Amino acid sequence: MPQIILSVNMILAFTLELILFYSAGGYGCSLGKTLTNKWFFAIGFALIAIALWAIWAAPKSQHRLSSPARYIFEWLMFMGGSFFLFKLNHINWAVGTAILATISVMIAYSSER
Repeated sequence: MPQIILSVNMILAFTLELILFYSAGGYGCSLGKTLTNKWFFAIGFALIAIALWAIWAAPKSQHRLSSPARYIFEWLMFMGGSFFLFKLNHINWAVGTAILATISVMIAYSSER
């Protein structure tokens, strides 16, 4: 696979990670009734997503999943981000994120094989 495709895919994957963390926080914020609860849930949901990613998907993690389990985990996390966007009524963003996540994970998996 050409190096330019792999480089662009790495940028896409990182962008999808940031979208995941943002959408998790946004969804958490939508669950709160008071300002304090909104902040608590927003930070809590984002931190949970960050912690899961850091433990099982981050390149320097000691507990990083091996292939293909890592790619399944990454795809499920990205789909979680899409779900959060969907629940926030950002339907177009949710669909776009789901499509891009699927393409990104497929490229990453196929380039490793």
